[in-house]
Amino acid sequence: MTGDAVRSRPRFCGPRRGTVHAIGLLVLLGAALPGRSWATVSLGTWLAHSPDDINTTNIPGLQTFSGDDATVNATLPFSVTIEGTSYSSVTISTNGWLEFGGNTQGTTDPTNACLPTSKHTNPFLAFYWDDLQTEGTAIRYGTSGTSPNRTFIIDFQENRVAATGDKVTGQVQIHERSNVINVRYRDPMSAGANGQTATIGFQGAGGTSGTARPLTCNGKVLDDDRPDEGWSVDVGRADIVPLFAIMESSPNDISGFTTLSGDNAIAGVTLPFSVTIEGTSYSTVTIGTNGIIQLSSFPNPTLFY
Repeated sequence: MTGDAVRSRPRFCGPRRGTVHAIGLLVLLGAALPGRSWATVSLGTWLAHSPDDINTTNIPGLQTFSGDDATVNATLPFSVTIEGTSYSSVTISTNGWLEFGGNTQGTTDPTNACLPTSKHTNPFLAFYWDDLQTEGTAIRYGTSGTSPNRTFIIDFQENRVAATGDKVTGQVQIHERSNVINVRYRDPMSAGANGQTATIGFQGAGGTSGTARPLTCNGKVLDDDRPDEGWSVDVGRADIVPLFAIMESSPNDISGFTTLSGDNAIAGVTLPFSVTIEGTSYSTVTIGTNGIIQLSSFPNPTLFY
């Protein structure tokens, strides 16, 4: 489980919109094997700082920038360790991406690519990598908390997708010491802002040879009817980078799918790609109306939905 991206379709029944620090928390623990150290403990988060609390009173030194195809190079108030390497700066683009240690592509890069990509060779986070621009409000960034437990917040407000009216609003948090980065999308996403023209995910240093943890590349994975989805990535360990997600595709956007119904019914399905679980690759899945999904067939890995 600790080696691959974890996708969770069911919604988290958390606090309602507008609550300060809406929280969902996932913890992934390494197996209790002899000699294994606490370095194998990973943390996933589902946190958001209330947008109306982001001001110079709560976040001294708060900065803003806006526009179309704009970037800013920000000095982090602390160093963040990503796969064993320390970084003290980050480039933020209005096109919905961050790159640690400087912008290796050299532009605001509005054209998204699937991960891993050679366009960025430093650690790269695609919050919602698309041709975006700010509209009415600015991207805000600054530091909350006190050392050694500070959080660097980048708040994307009403970024518009290209020339459409579709809005992308959300937040990225970079946490000191834990080296966890979490992403939250807020407000119901617009119909054209559900990931269908975007890249979402994380890529480590090295370009195409970097560790890639993609969630989508031009695919509908966000619910454009309801708010509060997100994901996080634990980047602090050099040996493995776990990613956790709470996302779903809008049910009313699901059409043309194969269906299964009845009592005690099952269907065997060939996956469009192989999924690796604990070192073994699977290319088929058995789906049952009794809420069980089995990789290949029993007694292989089973998800009890």
